[in-house]
Amino acid sequence: MTIMHIILNPFHLASKLIMIFVIMLSITRTFKLMRILSPFAHIVEMLFRVVYDLISFIFFYLLITILFSMLFSVLGLGNIDVAGKFRDEYYKTGKEIPDDDGVTEYKHIGLVLGNMIDVIKMSMGDFGVINKSIYTKDLKENLVFWMVWSIIALVTCIVFLNFIIAEASASYEKVN
Repeated sequence: MTIMHIILNPFHLASKLIMIFVIMLSITRTFKLMRILSPFAHIVEMLFRVVYDLISFIFFYLLITILFSMLFSVLGLGNIDVAGKFRDEYYKTGKEIPDDDGVTEYKHIGLVLGNMIDVIKMSMGDFGVINKSIYTKDLKENLVFWMVWSIIALVTCIVFLNFIIAEASASYEKVN
């Protein structure tokens, strides 16, 4: 890391990635060393056990996130290439897209990854994706948006949140 800082500089992307990697390694190393102290041993053991037990859940969660993000992609809200309100308002009009409408938030990573992030945010209770509903064409498309939104909110927020709490509790009981 120090060599990369000297050769490039600390603000170069390669230096930042190496620093992130080193910090992540130091966090895990610190937690493993904290097992020596008796007040922390139980907590650290539980933390590692929960992470290990939730690997299959995390895979399933990422899979469902990808599939739900496809639902938002099918609606095409905020996509300049899909005919609709958003395209009519901003395509070749010279008007700037407002930052608070939830569309420009992901302009550097694309709408597919942006929709995945929206689903992850919804699973944590951040419902900012609602701003995109203003770009629905008509009442029917608006109803479809709210139906999709309701399904995603129900499954990700309620089911997955309770599932992860139950899995963490089960892992905690194994440690005890």
